[in-house]
Amino acid sequence: MKFSLQDYQQEQNFSLVYRAEDYAFDIEPLYGAGDASIMVNQLQLEIDHEGLVMYAWGYCPLLKYEETIETPKNYTKQNLVAILKAPPIFGISYQLNKDVRWPVYINKKNWLGMYRRSPNSRKKISRVCPSLCCCVRRTRTRCCLAATKNLTN
Repeated sequence: MKFSLQDYQQEQNFSLVYRAEDYAFDIEPLYGAGDASIMVNQLQLEIDHEGLVMYAWGYCPLLKYEETIETPKNYTKQNLVAILKAPPIFGISYQLNKDVRWPVYINKKNWLGMYRRSPNSRKKISRVCPSLCCCVRRTRTRCCLAATKNLTN
């Protein structure tokens, strides 16, 4: 799946939270439903009818993860848009990593990362909505990072 970065349009007013009892991410207050989602492992990136990533949510058990010192240091605000061959089918989840589960990494600042290769700190990182950053290289996503309080507690 390919992505594009576009000029940032509008700040959303919600927070990403991790509900340990559900092993899942959620947003508060509920921002609204999108049309479909893009799945990384089981984590969902909600998208609208144009492929715009709105927020992250869903199942992400933190039973197995690796600790990391990596954190997004500098980022720019941009919109992340999935380039789809046709408009998204309502309610469908498109699997980003079909071939293999991406490992999960967590740092001491409560950033969670999922990526198949370690992101290069010199790469451009874009903040696409509250608490969600993506590193995009050659229009392919390399990592998805989410921040929340009390991630591993």
